[in-house]
Amino acid sequence: MKCAFALKQYPSREGDPRDRLATEVGALRLMEHHRLDVVPRVMGVDPDRGYALLSWIEGAEVFRAH
Repeated sequence: MKCAFALKQYPSREGDPRDRLATEVGALRLMEHHRLDVVPRVMGVDPDRGYALLSWIEGAEVFRAH
């Protein structure tokens, strides 16, 4: 079985008090804890550099409603 991953870089927090990395990682881990298997799994986090390594989930493109 071939595994695929997404390396996501989050924006710098300079001038922005929101911690987007911690918020998304926390939400994904909460969903994993509650056994929701339709979201990526957090494989690794580097908060100092602002990166998260996530499992890849195949799916269809999501289109914005008009």
